Amino acid sequence: MLNEINAVIFDMDGVVFDSQQVYYEAFFSAADEMELEVPSEFVLDLAGKSATDCLQILQDFFDGDTEKTQLFFRHWDQARLNILAEHGLDFKEGFLELFETIKQSGRAIGLVTSAYYEDVKDNFDRNDAIQPDDFTHVITLEDVRYPKPDPQPYRMMMRHLGCNPENCLVIEDSLVGVTAALEAGANVIMINEHIDPPAEMANKLCYKTSHHDNILNFLVDNGVLS
Repeated sequence: MLNEINAVIFDMDGVVFDSQQVYYEAFFSAADEMELEVPSEFVLDLAGKSATDCLQILQDFFDGDTEKTQLFFRHWDQARLNILAEHGLDFKEGFLELFETIKQSGRAIGLVTSAYYEDVKDNFDRNDAIQPDDFTHVITLEDVRYPKPDPQPYRMMMRHLGCNPENCLVIEDSLVGVTAALEAGANVIMINEHIDPPAEMANKLCYKTSHHDNILNFLVDNGVLS
């Protein structure tokens, strides 16, 4: 039952930070730079995946052309850095209030991401509200052998928090992230702002919404928070 939740675990990109839009804009900027036509659905398939997995998907897209793949990846990364340098990176609207309310409840708060720790630190350093140390524990790509969609990152976090899967709530926004959390046995809320889960996955979620404010209200209504 949700009122027995002892820990809340957040994904980072698209959940803590409004970074998915940055990745999308940078992706199509890189595509324009290389005069490529890429369907918008393609970039959605990259959401939540590690850099290694993204490289493999791109290499398949470029028919195994390693040089072109690496060139595109460099353009993509540079475009992302340019956007961040010009506009910064905002927290998702409503996240900070949700985070503080959970923290005041005394529950453990985890952060599980497929990003490297250096990128995590850079993201938080662009803001002055909270830092990685404000989470009970953080797991990044360096910490795991098998990243999402494998359940290892979430199972590892549960062990660090000393929490059984049924007493953990995960908030995710990508299909690979939701898959990992469900496979780990957690209760899962999905932020479906950019993509809707297939019916079979949706039936396993305890809630899905496009905004953190709705998550806060849902947790209050279900006795997790007050």
